[in-house]
Amino acid sequence: MNKLLYISLMGISLLPHTLLADGQVSSEPTDRALTPAETAAQETATHVTAQQPEKALASSAQEGQLTISTDSHYYNWKGDNGRHGWQYVMPWNVSYQYGAFNAGLRNAYIYSQNNSPDEKGTAKGFSDTSVSFAYTAFQQKSFPVRFNLSMNIPTGKDSLAGDEKNAIMDGNLVWQTRLGEGFNITPAINIAHSFTNKDTVGLGVSRIFRGEFDPNRDVDNDVLHPGDDTIITLQYSHTDQRYQVQTGLSYQHSGITKRDRAPYYQKGDLWTADISGQFAVTPNQTVYGGYSYSYRKKDKYINNFTGDLEIEEFNSNGKTHWLNAGYSVAFKQRHSVGVVVDYLKITSNGYDQINALYLPARTKVGFGMNYNYRISPNASLSLSAKRFLMKDKETPNLGEQHYRGWNLFGSLKYQF
Repeated sequence: MNKLLYISLMGISLLPHTLLADGQVSSEPTDRALTPAETAAQETATHVTAQQPEKALASSAQEGQLTISTDSHYYNWKGDNGRHGWQYVMPWNVSYQYGAFNAGLRNAYIYSQNNSPDEKGTAKGFSDTSVSFAYTAFQQKSFPVRFNLSMNIPTGKDSLAGDEKNAIMDGNLVWQTRLGEGFNITPAINIAHSFTNKDTVGLGVSRIFRGEFDPNRDVDNDVLHPGDDTIITLQYSHTDQRYQVQTGLSYQHSGITKRDRAPYYQKGDLWTADISGQFAVTPNQTVYGGYSYSYRKKDKYINNFTGDLEIEEFNSNGKTHWLNAGYSVAFKQRHSVGVVVDYLKITSNGYDQINALYLPARTKVGFGMNYNYRISPNASLSLSAKRFLMKDKETPNLGEQHYRGWNLFGSLKYQF
């Protein structure tokens, strides 16, 4: 694994990434921002992968290395009855690696616009700023330990009013739901152990301490203090000459969210299991795929009469299945093109309390193409376009709904 691969893994989801024939990872993005559990699992998997002896060049580098990248995400969707909207997000990332130490800085500009009848609204501005620090101890031992500390600094627009709130759109239609939230701080620790030169296991534990914020500027006594999250992840990786397999399990427990300093609700515990892999069919051709299964228990809400937390009955959480597969071919040493398909199935209804979004049971299918170009040994360009179709099941308040749209993505990375 070269240095560019190690840095790139820090910002790519476990399942959709492609291991190209030349050792690079494609920048095929997920259709949404990662959840806290996915981010924690990704960090553990990164630590596991970096410890494999034949791929540990980046983690053992003694010279300072600076990486700068910028992405562009454009999402356009249309639904029934003239409903439609779009979003543009431009994140930028700065990462510095020196030996066992790594630091990162991330921000984004977000422009969201909902043009649906009776739901028109626009929200735009810079997002919150993410700052992260990591240190890997005992690198030369068989059990390296990675310490992480990340912070969400509330530089974005966390409080919306009036028509601005209509620009908060479903996370399966756009990439970023909100522009900002409160001050969060997340300490984490990841331990990896290579018991052969091909097999590595890792264990990660993190705690997200969430700060309060007011999501509705035009509503009194509406300050929310989201419950803290505890996330535990377990990862295993096997790497051979022509293939790699990763599998993992994660558990997320959320504390009680308070509204105006009084208990409000508590998200159900979340379990996620996933497996992904890639296989080099020829020196220039790679196939890859992955499957993820998650189950969230039912949420708990405050009973206004008794003041007790009670299990919610109607907007029941449940199972989610996500499957993806792709093919990539490299040519002329610097170029690669690929195709990708993915499938999402959510079996139960849900409700996003902070963003006031009802989330019906649904199926979503996406298919697209991607292109990667290594401009120089220090620079790379990635492009992708994906078409999606989504169907929401009928609910007590709304009939069956259909959506279609496009996800366009571009990324430019440079290493000093």
